[in-house]
Amino acid sequence: MASPQSTGRQLGTVYLLHFSGRTATGHQHYLGWTTDLPGRLARHRAGRGAEETKKAVKEGLKLKLAQSWRGTLADERRIKDDRKAVKSSFGCLCPYCQTDDDRAADLLRGMGPPELRVQHVGAQAEYAAADVRRSTGPS
Repeated sequence: MASPQSTGRQLGTVYLLHFSGRTATGHQHYLGWTTDLPGRLARHRAGRGAEETKKAVKEGLKLKLAQSWRGTLADERRIKDDRKAVKSSFGCLCPYCQTDDDRAADLLRGMGPPELRVQHVGAQAEYAAADVRRSTGPS
């Protein structure tokens, strides 16, 4: 019998990272899934995370936790597949980018409310406080 993790049904955290600038390839976000958010953030920031975050760190960009939701690996895959299919970024999910996209609500349907409370206005200061509370990893 397949385990919940192998079928993508294990509950964890779907998270969105916002980079302090665009990478050389034009990316400014990374979407991931984990059952250990503080540990995963620490690995990303140390340059030991996913390829996209490794590139961002190597290019001197800072990584910020922009938002997180309770969800499964299947939720993360569904969002990534949608964004790839419509050739669009994760900016529609990012409270710092304020990108309008009618599909954003559908992408998050069934995942519950965002776990971080970030406002568009003055988000940098609010984010810093929220990130410190959520992460035990180095900044």
